[in-house]
Amino acid sequence: MPGISSALAVQIAQVVRSLRTIDLKKKPSVSETLDWARTLVVLGRDEIGDEDATATLHILLKYQSDIERATKRAARSLEARCLPARRLHRANCALPAFRYR
Repeated sequence: MPGISSALAVQIAQVVRSLRTIDLKKKPSVSETLDWARTLVVLGRDEIGDEDATATLHILLKYQSDIERATKRAARSLEARCLPARRLHRANCALPAFRYR
């Protein structure tokens, strides 16, 4: 896709691959993936941040229940990754919620 950074393309592929492992009513298709990528490029993003993912997830997932399920899984993933940092008294664990594999 013109204008997309290779880092963003890799992140998109990782997120979509991960979403396809969840029990969803409708898994993201190639068309929806390309629409999401185009949206992120138009927004000028070089990587997927929490706000971007939250604000644009409806482009990738069509059902509200799927969006909620994906958001909950991302939150659990973030919590699991941040637990060791919190134990070490690191107050800010800034791992993006949608960067799970």
